[in-house]
Amino acid sequence: MASIIYSDRSANAGACHRWGHVRIVDAVSSDDTDLSKQTSLFFAPSEKGCNAPLRWPVLTHVVTKKFKAPTGRFGSGHRGVDVAAVPGTLLVAPDNGIISFAGLVAGKSVVSIRTRSFTLTFEPAISDLPIGTPVIQGAPFATVSGLSDHCLTSCLHWGVRRGAWDYTNPELLADRKKIVLKAV
Repeated sequence: MASIIYSDRSANAGACHRWGHVRIVDAVSSDDTDLSKQTSLFFAPSEKGCNAPLRWPVLTHVVTKKFKAPTGRFGSGHRGVDVAAVPGTLLVAPDNGIISFAGLVAGKSVVSIRTRSFTLTFEPAISDLPIGTPVIQGAPFATVSGLSDHCLTSCLHWGVRRGAWDYTNPELLADRKKIVLKAV
């Protein structure tokens, strides 16, 4: 007899959009640390399946520059993705949250949404919604507009951050996934 113990390596245990780990343990043994009685399986994202935790902030999305993890806390990298968008493009909330910032950062127009798991940033973006306003996933919250030196008038830079310094690739969170069990 075996039991399945799910161990998720992300903030949202059990969510199908994350890498996870399943450990099958002999239910007779009370010592689940005995590796001889365990089989490990991993599930990995695939092309079709589970809904993604985030939506794309623009209705049609073409990534013009991909995410590149920073080399360190203050190191180089591309802390988000650039998505093709022209001034005036309507932005929809990728997740439920609140407007946590709307204004200028180093002369750039930025809007931020704080969700349960992430801080989402958009540049260049302008919103009429005051800070603290709740937003619903899929609802309009801002437009591509304002000042930016990031990609001039051809894109929206979308960043996703967990905590203060953990930047995450938005593409991995906005594309559908499918759980596939693979023996290790």
